Amino acid sequence: MAQQFHFFAAVFFAGFILVDRFVLRRVYDKYVLKPLYDTAVIPLAISAAALIISGIFMWQNNAIYITKSALGIATITLFFACAVVQEKLSKPLRFLYRLITTLLLITTLIIGRFLAS
Repeated sequence: MAQQFHFFAAVFFAGFILVDRFVLRRVYDKYVLKPLYDTAVIPLAISAAALIISGIFMWQNNAIYITKSALGIATITLFFACAVVQEKLSKPLRFLYRLITTLLLITTLIIGRFLAS
């Protein structure tokens, strides 16, 4: 049960980040997207909480689970800190910040897929 819940929350959270990164930011101006981001904060926070809580129930004390947990929590933290950090960084550093967040997310998803099989 925890695995299906974790998977659903991961698809929702990761799906939003990936669609935002690879589609929305390329099509729309950030001012057009601001209302979407404001509306999405609560569902994404619920999804992040669901990921963390369900991840606790699936915890196993070995290196791959510790790595996945650390990457997942880092991704969630970087994602929610993005709104604050983005205003203080230059354009190249904002790109780097989003790139690191996206790479952490994809790495976490790959490890999660490996664990699921």
